[in-house]
Amino acid sequence: MEKLVGLLVILVIVAVVAGIGYKEWKAVHAPVVAPSAPTVVPAEDLPDPALTPGAGDPRVTQETL
Repeated sequence: MEKLVGLLVILVIVAVVAGIGYKEWKAVHAPVVAPSAPTVVPAEDLPDPALTPGAGDPRVTQETL
């Protein structure tokens, strides 16, 4: 009888751990839904070119992308 109770406890623990793992796996592998319409970003949410570090590379053009 004690072995049966121990086995049941182990099975419950395995079931709980498997359920938690599946929930985390499902959250990581959830499908990405694309927006139905283009999103307009307000100008104040865009980076300020005067404050953004770095310089443009003249070798990068629309043709080289």
